[in-house]
Amino acid sequence: MIREYNTKDKLLLHITCEYNLSMKLCIYLKLTQKIIPMDRRKFIISGSAIASTLAIPMSSYAKSEIAGDLFTKKAAKKSAGKTRLSAVNIRKLGIKAPLKQVIAPGGQTVQFPLNMRIARQYQSTIYVWFETEPAIRIYDQNGVETGAITLPESMSSLKDFALDTMGNIFILAVGEQQVSWISAQGDILGTVGEFGIDLADQLNGATSLTIDAQDRLHVLNTGSRTIKVFKNNGVYLFEYGQSRWGKERKLLTIDGTQGISASGGMMRDSLWHFSLLGQLQ
Repeated sequence: MIREYNTKDKLLLHITCEYNLSMKLCIYLKLTQKIIPMDRRKFIISGSAIASTLAIPMSSYAKSEIAGDLFTKKAAKKSAGKTRLSAVNIRKLGIKAPLKQVIAPGGQTVQFPLNMRIARQYQSTIYVWFETEPAIRIYDQNGVETGAITLPESMSSLKDFALDTMGNIFILAVGEQQVSWISAQGDILGTVGEFGIDLADQLNGATSLTIDAQDRLHVLNTGSRTIKVFKNNGVYLFEYGQSRWGKERKLLTIDGTQGISASGGMMRDSLWHFSLLGQLQ
């Protein structure tokens, strides 16, 4: 039961625990008594409403790096080896988007910054692809541009890219159903996978890449709704990402070198962690 007391402009809530509330809930309510501004209005809060609110299980909250102190250590351990950088990370490094110049219909010259689409960090080197650019720009950890990797002409737009420990770049281009393997000089060295739905090593709907610490390529394939794993020479190994008996997972992006993190879900707020062998952790 909650009793109500009027003061000049505040409402003091006094909590009285009754037999139908658990001891833990009673203690919680006692410890969290607050004086709440009421602006001369009265609010009646039922004990059952508070109980139902407090009874939300912790598992219903996203267990990500931003889920709070309760998950910080666990999340930090599982997220070790991540390579993706956000637009916020790029701005903090002082990396400025290149400007694109176009001629407007009226004849005047207009400049606008290109959007950052993909950014990844390997050791102290940062690789960034800005939309429509024919190259992946390279920066040091201080945000200073140190070079660029020229993309083949057939790769005008990228879905994703990842690097192995030898500096080779694996690129998933828009419109392609295979991963292209290129050198640091931009030469095509080979491809991984091919379009199809009948064989395990075939891809249909590849959307995201990452390369683990053993230089194995992980490809998120939406057609099979799984993550397919290849050696960096293109040999298919295995796939993972779905439970045989559980609810189907909606995977959207993957990342990681020491372990693989997959984000997704219907609301894009879920995160799953897998070992390098594909076991859910």
